[in-house]
Amino acid sequence: MPEEKLVRKILRSLSTKFDMKVTAIEKARDISSMKVDEL
Repeated sequence: MPEEKLVRKILRSLSTKFDMKVTAIEKARDISSMKVDEL
């Protein structure tokens, strides 16, 4: 599984209390080049 797909899947699986953090990560970082370790 490509790293980008795994990162997106992890971010999607977080509960709603993390919605603001997920949004901040998506806006501040390039998700397509992120590694799972960087989460």
